[in-house]
Amino acid sequence: MLDAAYGLPLSQDLVKSHLMFAVHEEVELLKEQIKELMVKNAHLEYENGILRANASPDTLAQLEASPAPVTGVVSFSTSDGSSAPS
Repeated sequence: MLDAAYGLPLSQDLVKSHLMFAVHEEVELLKEQIKELMVKNAHLEYENGILRANASPDTLAQLEASPAPVTGVVSFSTSDGSSAPS
C-alpha cells in the first residue's frame, strides 16, 4: 500500500510535465505565427501606402465611402492539425 501512496503523486507529476511541455510547444508555435503575421501586415501596410499615394481622388473617395467587405471566417489551425474558427 505504501507504493500506491507514492505512485499517485508521481503519475500526477508526469501528467503535469507532459501538459506543460505541450503548452510550451503551442506557445512557441503561436509566437512564430504572430511574428509571421506582423511581417505580412507590415508589408501589406507598405503596399497600401504606395497604392493610396498613386490612386486617383475618385478611387480614394470610393474606398472611404464603402466599408471593407467581409470575405469569410478566419480559422486558425491547432497543434493537432484541426482548425478552429476565431
